[in-house]
Amino acid sequence: MTNFISLQSLVIFRCNLSTKWFRCSFPHTSGLWYLVRACCQQKFESLLTDVPYCFIYNEDKDDEELIENEYQFNIAVSNIKPNEENKCEISFSIRIKAELLDQDPPIDSKALQMFIKDLEQKKGNFRVVNANEMTCREFISSFMNSAVTHVRSKESELQLKAEEWINGSRGYGPVDYSVNLGEDILLVEKAKKILRKESRKISFKCITINRKCKIDHKESDNIPILMYGIVTNGIEWYFLRWAGSLEDAIIELSGSYALDFYNNLKDAEKIVGYIISILQSQVHGLKTV
Repeated sequence: MTNFISLQSLVIFRCNLSTKWFRCSFPHTSGLWYLVRACCQQKFESLLTDVPYCFIYNEDKDDEELIENEYQFNIAVSNIKPNEENKCEISFSIRIKAELLDQDPPIDSKALQMFIKDLEQKKGNFRVVNANEMTCREFISSFMNSAVTHVRSKESELQLKAEEWINGSRGYGPVDYSVNLGEDILLVEKAKKILRKESRKISFKCITINRKCKIDHKESDNIPILMYGIVTNGIEWYFLRWAGSLEDAIIELSGSYALDFYNNLKDAEKIVGYIISILQSQVHGLKTV
């Protein structure tokens, strides 16, 4: 591996969290990792509460590299070639790692058995879960139906919509599924035929969901928004939470939750539980406003 950067180089960092950017310069020292993290926490108050986060580095714009520790950080920085002024410029994005919620109350055992039976029947009929996006939707529908059915037992006005085009004051663009309570969008879902080698690009797909579902608050642009999204092929699941005002939003992305459809469907129960907990949290939030 060729190291371009020297101890005499000046390292210029450009860093963003959602829509906020900052730029800072440091001499190349052995404590660069800690200096950069301290600067980020100073610029972004949301990082001061010990929330887990990492850096995302896009060197070639087509792929992204996850930077979670000092070693990975130093490798990325060391491969930056200084310019004629002996300055090295590098750009990072900050990704907050979202934690999924617990369901309350949980789905009962009978409903879970029906859910698993439905998945097993579809698995036998289709054979391949993620053959194409239409097949993906067949399996995803089982998760969405079971989750909404459970939450509707307490909130009958909850509605599941398929192939919904979100437009007007509520946002714009197509989603495969949305869950609504009246005029409020609680959760949106997009099916993608995602391969494992593409999993590091998932944040861009999640951000696309967010852009499609921006809410225009006419009375006050400072009203905080909480939007959840899912991107999945039925096997791999990623959960997105978009929180804050339209001008000052924070995007949180979960890790990949993978299901073994062919040997063990136990993890499918966890996924439907996560969807239930998101909907319960959203309903509770709207009821207490």
